[in-house]
Amino acid sequence: MKKYQFKPFVPVFRITNLINVSYHDLPETFTYPEEAHDFWELSYVDRGSIVEQQDGESYLIKAGEMLLCKPNAAHSCQAWQNSRASVVDVEFSLEGSLPENFESRILILSEEEKHCMETIVREASETYADFDSALPAAASLEKLPTAPFGSEQILC
Repeated sequence: MKKYQFKPFVPVFRITNLINVSYHDLPETFTYPEEAHDFWELSYVDRGSIVEQQDGESYLIKAGEMLLCKPNAAHSCQAWQNSRASVVDVEFSLEGSLPENFESRILILSEEEKHCMETIVREASETYADFDSALPAAASLEKLPTAPFGSEQILC
């Protein structure tokens, strides 16, 4: 019998909880008040632009870009120059840590990474009842009875 060698997989980080995943079409007058929470928040701009403030710094996030907000950072968001925007919001907690250069920095996504975001949006819309909401709010992530098998795993 052939001997196989097993190489253990050691993840750098592991998403332990998904708090929210949602897609928002934001109006020109959109403003979200400052908040802080004990989990990560990823804001990906699909269309348009938004301005996000984190710990006193302002970031202009344009279509195809994202910003990660680390736990307990004070942050708020508003429409950029009275224009509409569409934003994917993913809130999660994790074990391990993300590289420091991911924090408080705009990340420009490649075409492949944008495709991954599209997959997250599609899977979340097929998995959760309250996925597509007009304005950000705490979602309950109620799983649809018609959700595809394993759809929650593809999100994490």
